[in-house]
Amino acid sequence: MSIVTSIGKITAAKILNRILGFAAFVFFARELGAGEFGIFVLFQASLGLLSLFADPAIGQAAEQRASSGEPADRVYGTALLLKSALLVPLIAVIVWFSGPLDAYIGGEVTTLLIVATIVQQLGSLPEVMLRAELRVGETASLMAVRQVVWAVVGAVLVLLGFGFYGLIYGLLVAVTLRALLALYKCETSLGQPSREQFWSIINYAKYQVVANKVAPQLYSWTDVTIIGIFLTSSLVGAYEVAWRVVGIVLIFPAAIGTTIFPHISAWSRNSDTEQIRETLSRVLVSVVSVSIPAFFGVLLLGREILRLIFGPEFTVAWLVLIILMGQKSVEAIKNTLARVVAAMDYPQYNAIATIVGTTLNVVLNVVLVWKFGIVGAAVATTVATIVGMLLLGGFLRRVLLFTYPVKKIGWMVVASTGMAIIIAALKTIIVINSLPRLVSIVLLGVILYVVLVSTFQPLREDLGKILQQIK
Repeated sequence: MSIVTSIGKITAAKILNRILGFAAFVFFARELGAGEFGIFVLFQASLGLLSLFADPAIGQAAEQRASSGEPADRVYGTALLLKSALLVPLIAVIVWFSGPLDAYIGGEVTTLLIVATIVQQLGSLPEVMLRAELRVGETASLMAVRQVVWAVVGAVLVLLGFGFYGLIYGLLVAVTLRALLALYKCETSLGQPSREQFWSIINYAKYQVVANKVAPQLYSWTDVTIIGIFLTSSLVGAYEVAWRVVGIVLIFPAAIGTTIFPHISAWSRNSDTEQIRETLSRVLVSVVSVSIPAFFGVLLLGREILRLIFGPEFTVAWLVLIILMGQKSVEAIKNTLARVVAAMDYPQYNAIATIVGTTLNVVLNVVLVWKFGIVGAAVATTVATIVGMLLLGGFLRRVLLFTYPVKKIGWMVVASTGMAIIIAALKTIIVINSLPRLVSIVLLGVILYVVLVSTFQPLREDLGKILQQIK
């Protein structure tokens, strides 16, 4: 299966996930309200932060080692043993602090948190091995299953009066089914753990634990966690709504990152740096092709999006929405660079960039949330993301001698600006007071952007090359 085909399958699955997830998200936010919905968000945040201790990049290390030629069955068995060993003390700690944890989240959820942690951690390994078999495209169905099951089961239970517990139960059912389906698809047998694979995984994971575990989880949940400490669950819910809206722009970049990792790992092993450079150039152009115009769109339509889709109580996060959309534009580039650096077996560079960015993220969130509320959280996360991107970019240029496609990205900014000017002029004539009008304006903006971008010949040529590779 070609890279482009795999990217297409993963992207399609992620788009389906986003559509279904977003519809469910709107329903849950409206049905439960910002306060109760915020409790579920804090449960997710706790689950995400606990994963830092349950899986210090063991899964990432197993994927890299297996895809680069080490005995996959022994890697699989060793990784499972390592994960199981880490879960035992973690569960003991959760039980010990169950009282404060329940009080922080807002409900009696300790047992559910333990079950979710076990299922999520042990159930993720078959999918890791599936990607290591270079069958990345086949994981698309796993993504769809998780999202569909969570949305359907959660919606039914919420309607039956389970409240935020309905969303948690739906999540448990979804991750369990995803794990069972991955286990069925995976062809790698569970081999005997070995000392050689143990140290191989540890040597890789000791860098990736910072870059690919600490970074994603802290970037995703530090702001929400600190908002939960200083502010109310209602503001947690409003902030999460803004975060989920802007997360849509990372569908394509995430699909690309997941797909290219094992391929770049193989090219790096064969010293095919020219192939890596060519692929990275096209990938960077692709990952910002959505996030840049989306930022300009939210800049103009942010209030309307929150008010018409989620309800008036969520418009408190309109400025947060704008800031975070800018953050996602940067994050799309940063995450791509991080995946390439990791695949080339330079995890120490990811670790350095992440330590700096994560430390800055935590410190700024504590200071700015306390001072400026949810807007401070958005600013803190954005600044930390920019710093991490700049550091990774510098490291990659050193080892790959790579030139960034500045002109192509610059033209996307120009095209987005032109689109924004036209939409702003239309807003002085048309009052956007209904969902159909909002959708119409958004679709018009997409058309304008595509037309303006296509006037730049190098971008047209890149698009043609990509389309020719689709099989």
